[in-house]
Amino acid sequence: MYIYPLFLFLWFLSVGLLAKEVNPAEKEDQTLSALHLPEVPPLDFQKLESIDVPKGKAGNWEWKNSSHTIRSAKGSHAIWESSYTIHFPDESMITKHKIPKTNINQYTYKKKNRGSLVYYDIVHPNFWGEEQTRIGVFDITYSPKWSLVVDSIRETNRISEFLNFSEEQFGFRAERIKVILHESKEKFWIYAGKDPNTKEDCTGFSNGSFFTLCPLPGIILEAKGNPVLDTFLKQNYDLRAWKHDTMHYIQSQRCEQLGSQGGIVEPWFLEGIAELSVIQTDSEHKANTYERFFKKFLNKRTSLKEGNDPKLGDYRLVGTMFLEYLSIVYGNQKIRSFYEDTCFGKSAETSFVEEFGISLEKATSDMYDYFLKNKSNLENQFFIWRLNEKPKLSGKTRELPNHCSTRLLEIPKNPNEITEFQHIPCMMRNQVYDFGGLSGQYEGGFSGTSNNGQIESVFLWKSGAYQIQSEGQTWTIGEDEEQWDKNGIRIINWQKTGDRQIVFPNKKRVHCFYQSKTCSKPYE
Repeated sequence: MYIYPLFLFLWFLSVGLLAKEVNPAEKEDQTLSALHLPEVPPLDFQKLESIDVPKGKAGNWEWKNSSHTIRSAKGSHAIWESSYTIHFPDESMITKHKIPKTNINQYTYKKKNRGSLVYYDIVHPNFWGEEQTRIGVFDITYSPKWSLVVDSIRETNRISEFLNFSEEQFGFRAERIKVILHESKEKFWIYAGKDPNTKEDCTGFSNGSFFTLCPLPGIILEAKGNPVLDTFLKQNYDLRAWKHDTMHYIQSQRCEQLGSQGGIVEPWFLEGIAELSVIQTDSEHKANTYERFFKKFLNKRTSLKEGNDPKLGDYRLVGTMFLEYLSIVYGNQKIRSFYEDTCFGKSAETSFVEEFGISLEKATSDMYDYFLKNKSNLENQFFIWRLNEKPKLSGKTRELPNHCSTRLLEIPKNPNEITEFQHIPCMMRNQVYDFGGLSGQYEGGFSGTSNNGQIESVFLWKSGAYQIQSEGQTWTIGEDEEQWDKNGIRIINWQKTGDRQIVFPNKKRVHCFYQSKTCSKPYE
C-alpha cells in the first residue's frame, strides 16, 4: 500500500528536477514550434520579411525544434549587420541582414550539395533597383538606366562563352549569381558598406553572394535614343568589369564546392585569377594589361608581396601577369590544381612547390626573366591583339573624282623637285568603309580588311571623319579633305577643288592647284 504514494512522490520529484535543468532557450522552443516554419525557405523577399523570429538573448544563442534551427548570426557578415540564420530541413539556410545607413533588410540563401553550392542574396524588390530579370545563371536587380547593359547580356552569347571557359579551365562555376546594378554611385557605396560621399573611384564589388557594378561611364551604357547606335552599343558592350566580378563570385565558391572552407586569400591570387580569365578571353584587354605591366613593373621586378598592397598603383597587374606566365609555361590545369590544394589546408607556398617544383619566389624571378626576354616579340603582337576585339566593318569601293589619277607615282623626296601639279600623286583610297548609320553618332575604334586581305585599324570620330591605319600608312578621310601619311611625309587631297599638298618631315610644304596646274614654292 506504500508503493503507489512512493511512486507519486518520486515522479513529482523527478519532474521538478527536470524543470530546474531546462535552460531558457529550451523553454522558448515552444515559441519556435508555434512559428510553423516551412520545410523549404520561401525564396521571396516579402515572404521572408513576414517570418517573425523570436529574439534571442545577448551573445550566441540558438533555438531548436524537431525540424528547424535558428542561430544568432551577429558579426557573421563582413559589411552588413546580421541577425539570425534559419537552418531548414532540406539543409538550406537563410541569413537575415540589415544594410547599414538604411532600414533595408537583405537575405542570403545558401544550400550545399555534394559538388555544388547555391549561394546568393535575395534583395529588396525595388530599393536597389526597380527591375528584376533572370538571364542564364544571372539573377539581376537593376535600375532602368542599366537596361542597355541587361539587354546586351541577354541578346549576345559572349558572357556564356566566358562562363564556359572559366569552368573548363579552372573549375569555376556557379548555379546562380546575384547581380545588383545601382542607379547612383552613392547607393553603390552604401551597398558596399562605405561612406556614400567617398571620393574613391568605383567599378565593381563582390562579396561571395552578390556582385554589384557602379554606374560610371565605361561600365554602364545609357540609351542614346538612336536605334542604330543603341543596337551597336548593346552588341559591343565592354564586358571586362562584368567578367572580373563574375570571376570573383564564382572563384570564391570553389573550395566550398569541393567540401572545404579553405583556399588562398592573398590579393595577388584573388585579383590575378579574376583578371586572368578576362585577358585570356579578351585580347585587347590582354594587350593593354601587358603594356601597363611592362611600363610599371617589369624593370622594377615587383614581388608578389608588394603586389598584395592595394595602395600600389595597378597592384592587380603583378598577380595577373604572374598567373599569365604560369599559364604560358605550365598551363591552366596546373594553376587549378595549385589553388584546389590550398582549399584543404596547405599553405600557398607548400602547394606551389608541390605543383610546380619550385618556390613562389623563384617562379616570380623566372617570370620577370621570361617577359624581359620576350618583350619585343610580345609588343609586336599588341596591334593585332587589339584589332581582334574591335567591331568589324564592311569595306566598300567608291568612284574617285576625275582629278585623282589612279596611276601610282613615286613619292617626292625633295620639295624643290615639285614644279608641276602631277608631281604630287593623288593618295585618295578607292576602298573605304561603311559605318552603317554610326557616322556622326559614335566615336570609337573598329577593325577592317583591305582589298588585299590586310587587317586594318579604323577610328571614327563624332564629326564623321575617320582614320585608317594599315601597313605603316595612315589615311584620314573627312568630308572634303583626305590625308595620307607614311614615314613622316603627308599628302593632302581635296575632293571638291582637286588641289593637292605635300608636307615633308622638315615641315617644308608645297601646294599645287588643280585648275591652273601650278604649284607654290616650298614654304613652312
